[in-house]
Amino acid sequence: MRVRRFVANVFRRRRAEEDLNAELRAYVAEVADRKMATGMGADEAR
Repeated sequence: MRVRRFVANVFRRRRAEEDLNAELRAYVAEVADRKMATGMGADEAR
C-alpha cells in the first residue's frame, strides 16, 4: 500500500511540475510578446 501511494505521489508531483513549467513558459512568452509589440528586440524581451 505504501509503495502504491509513493508511486502515485511521484507521478502527481511530476504532473504538477510539468503544469507549472507550462504556465511559466506561457507567461514568459506573453510578456515577451508585449515587450516586442513596443519595439523591443526578441532576445532582449526574453
